[in-house]
Amino acid sequence: MTRRDYTLKWLFYSLATLLLVVVQDIILNHISLWGVHPFILPLIAALATMWESNEGVIFALVFGLLTDLTTK
Repeated sequence: MTRRDYTLKWLFYSLATLLLVVVQDIILNHISLWGVHPFILPLIAALATMWESNEGVIFALVFGLLTDLTTK
């Protein structure tokens, strides 16, 4: 994999993560099923870890830390 492919792959991961965070904040926080709000942010970390080996684990750790620090 070339450096350009590697950069594009992580750019795609970043944009997909941003899109899912926006969906979580705008849409899913306002939906309530039996008093429970859907929370998809751990899914983002799990998918990155599943698809990537070492980089996915680092991404999941950083994303989990940032999610924990920024959510209510």
